[in-house]
This record gives sequence, C-alpha cells and structure tokens, in this order.
Amino acid sequence: MNISCQKNWVPIVMMWVALLVGPTPAHAGEDHPHHISLFGGAKISSGQVAPLIGAEYEFRLEALNGLLGIGVVTDAAFGDHTTLVVGPGLFIHPAGSLVLVLVPALETDFSHEAFALIFSTIYHFHVGDLTVSPKFDLEYANNHLAYITSLGIGIGF
Repeated sequence: MNISCQKNWVPIVMMWVALLVGPTPAHAGEDHPHHISLFGGAKISSGQVAPLIGAEYEFRLEALNGLLGIGVVTDAAFGDHTTLVVGPGLFIHPAGSLVLVLVPALETDFSHEAFALIFSTIYHFHVGDLTVSPKFDLEYANNHLAYITSLGIGIGF
C-alpha cells in the first residue's frame, strides 16, 4: 500500500512536534548502558511513501567516555511488497542527545536479498525514564537511495 508523497505529511509533522517539545538536559537518562526503542514512520522511495515500523537496541560502551555503542537495527516497510531490513549498528554519540548510527544491513522482500547501508540521525528527548526520538535515515540498497522519517519511543535500562 503506497501513499502519495504530497498527501503524507504525518511523519514530518510528528518529527517537528517532537522537536518543539523543548530542550532536555544533555545527559539526562544516559546513565544506563542499554537502550531499546520502537519507532514508526514512513519510507520514501521512488516517489512513493510506505508505512514503516522498526526497533533498535543499543549497548553503550564505556570506552571513550561512552562515545560509542553497538547494537541491532531492524525495520519493515509495507509498500507494494513488504521489505525487511536487519543489521548490526554502530552508534556514535558526538554531543548531548544527538546520535549518529551506521548500519550495514541485509534487506529482503522474501524473494530477493540485497546488501543495504543505512545512515541515521537521531535526537533523544528525555521524558522521565523514556526517550522520544525523531529519526531520519538514508538507506542505500540495490543502487537506490531511500529516505526514512520516523518517531521512536525508547527506554534505557
């Protein structure tokens, strides 16, 4: 099920609403080595928009003062055909609540498989024990670039 790009403003509005919630302390809630989040949004590819859901897990390394984390990223997009992406992630925390993620992944539509490379930017807003996180991804697979916008809800433990 694809939705026209011109009619699907929901993921963009969700991201801006999250950004307007307001600043949070730079390191609030970052004392937990584990973080898991679920996200939903849209994958924009070849002029089509497909609904998307996904999950991330990160283990924050103590080395380099917590600058790096490792984990797993997965998502499923529901367009003309369902695609599933899964791969290990390298999480980089350059400043405050900003997270950059690099994921070499496997993408499949259950009939074909391809290597994918994903670059993500995430910003964690801390709301109590939870994080609310707008996310933007660039996904390169099959000589094609896709854009993903999503909003995640997560928790550290």
